[in-house]
Amino acid sequence: MRSRFKFGLVVGCLLFAAVVATCVADGGEPVTIVDQMGRNVTVVPDEIERIVIFAPPPAAMIYAIEGTGERIKGMNPLSLQAIEDGILGEMAPELLGANTSQSMEEILKIDPDIIFMPAPPLGTVEAIQFVENFGVPVMAMSWKNQSDYETLMLNVGRVLGKDDRANMFVNYHRAAHEDISAITEDLPEEERPSVLFLPFPKSLTTVPGTIVTADYIDIAGGVITTKELTAGTSQAVTMEQVIKWNPDVILLGNFEYVSPQDLYDNNLDGQDWSSVKAVQNRQVYLVPLGVYRWGPPNHESPLMWMWLGEILHPDLFDYDLRQEMKDFYKEMYDYDLSEEQIDDILHCDVNSVSAGYEAFC
Repeated sequence: MRSRFKFGLVVGCLLFAAVVATCVADGGEPVTIVDQMGRNVTVVPDEIERIVIFAPPPAAMIYAIEGTGERIKGMNPLSLQAIEDGILGEMAPELLGANTSQSMEEILKIDPDIIFMPAPPLGTVEAIQFVENFGVPVMAMSWKNQSDYETLMLNVGRVLGKDDRANMFVNYHRAAHEDISAITEDLPEEERPSVLFLPFPKSLTTVPGTIVTADYIDIAGGVITTKELTAGTSQAVTMEQVIKWNPDVILLGNFEYVSPQDLYDNNLDGQDWSSVKAVQNRQVYLVPLGVYRWGPPNHESPLMWMWLGEILHPDLFDYDLRQEMKDFYKEMYDYDLSEEQIDDILHCDVNSVSAGYEAFC
């Protein structure tokens, strides 16, 4: 089965409020955007030789829109960890040599032509102003919701001279969002499983219900357990609170390795999972890791929506996820995924102990 979504390139520019430059085919001409802090950023795409990215999720997306890692010279250590742990190290080994220092003194030795930095609340105005004082163009980034993330992809495409590739990813997101939302949007609350997402399970760190991960769970037909939490971007909780939430499904992130079996066997110090519904029903899953971790917002998120939808509502979803992944990687990266690589991305080895996972492997 071929993908039901459109990969095709858009002719011309997608113009958003955040993108104010005229469409310029020649990457040798200056391009000006309004970034996600409302700042004008002007660069000449063809003159950018060294890129630095000061936040984990966008690094893989910037690689994807670039189509190569040759210009990416610096990134967050968590970005490199995902490259090493996932498939991107095989696809783009040039990224493995990126500088992961968070010291501005070290970063300036790279002589970057542009630095991508998180906008508040993930970053600070002071940090961006500090970098600007060294005369380096800075593009502020935000990804607090799906619309924000699409604008970010378009902004990256503009400043790097890769409009067509950015538009291709945005089109895919929109088509998938529309298709998947149509499946789940009328589900009543009582038919939506509660989902706890633990990006850092050893420290019982979860995410508030105000960030884009909550939207992803909603699209897939669930409801995030942490909807009453509204502060920040991550939050440590107690085991007592988890037991009170009693989630139907638990998703483990890839920032630190914990397997579903660790929860089933109560292997984590200071944590007792024996009374939690998701553990009793063996509905704990390690989230896939493709070009980036699928849990946080990323350019592969439509694949995450399909994966999670199949877990939460196997009776409603009929995607051939493995074929969708093959199509996506071929169209977007010109890369042929093997069956073994798909198994690795989906963590078939450790997730096979959990309910229903044979559908993916």
